[in-house]
Amino acid sequence: MNLKELAEKLQISPSTVSRVLNDKPGISEKTRQMVLDAVKDTDFQQNYNASNLANPRARFIGILGRRRGGQQDQIYFHHSIDRFEEYFQKHGYQCINLGLFEDETISLSEIIKGSPLGENDFAGLIIRGQSIPAKTILSFRKAGIPIVLLENKLQETVLDSVVCEDRESSYNLTNLLIKKGYPHIIHITGPEDWYNNKERLAGYKMAIQEAGMTPEVVTLTETTVETGEEAFSQIKGKYKDPMGVAAVNDAMAIGFCKAVRNEGLSIPEEVGITGFDDIPWAEHNYPPLTTAQVHIKEMGRLAAARLIQLMEEPESHPVTIRVPTVIIERKSTK
Repeated sequence: MNLKELAEKLQISPSTVSRVLNDKPGISEKTRQMVLDAVKDTDFQQNYNASNLANPRARFIGILGRRRGGQQDQIYFHHSIDRFEEYFQKHGYQCINLGLFEDETISLSEIIKGSPLGENDFAGLIIRGQSIPAKTILSFRKAGIPIVLLENKLQETVLDSVVCEDRESSYNLTNLLIKKGYPHIIHITGPEDWYNNKERLAGYKMAIQEAGMTPEVVTLTETTVETGEEAFSQIKGKYKDPMGVAAVNDAMAIGFCKAVRNEGLSIPEEVGITGFDDIPWAEHNYPPLTTAQVHIKEMGRLAAARLIQLMEEPESHPVTIRVPTVIIERKSTK
């Protein structure tokens, strides 16, 4: 008798049986005892020990992110790593940090090439950020590896995701610039097909259109400090009036601030700037950056918890968990 058959016999869910067998909390004592008694009275124990998950070697969780310039989005995601390790260790798994360099990489075997680990050693994956190609994510899904996306959501395929309230937060940041009285408010962003960029652009446009203003968008190939500086070079000299700039993330905002200072313009009197994410550098920028604080630690914990749940109950329907942000107003807006 397998886990599903035992659950059907007891008229409870397979995940409830799994939680009892793994000594997890949240199960009533009556239900727990019912499952344990049923295990004694059937041949389930022998079958369960023989399988002990589909693959008893799979004791690793891969944490996959894009490597940029020798980094792996660490500025933003580093706070989530401790939560991953802490949570998975409690469940008997070890985290392995994986980096993707090339867009053409579409298999886990390519990513771990040269490592002593094989694909079958991974029980699940958390994929961080929006710049991982969809074809790579879908190749993992096709291979049957449980996946949770962190700060990303595919356009057509429904997968488990943990994201922040991108659209609402961008709307609020843009409204903050509107209320400050900037006559022109420009949005600087990266590829508009990336999930966060798309949502934050939508929030910006919503606020601008409600205010009767014209949306003005500068789109670059990346969302880095360098592309923030490049955005300023495209805007420079276009507006004589004070202008507001709603950057899609803190990195672009910091790069834009640097270029503004180098040009001799004052922040926030001549240029008001907002970011998004509240990375550690945001508070130490000059001037300190107004931004949306994303609770990436909590999002990391939620992603880890959902992956464990998905591994125990692979047939469960995908969910999207949305976590609100907090607007942090600092001196980059007047």
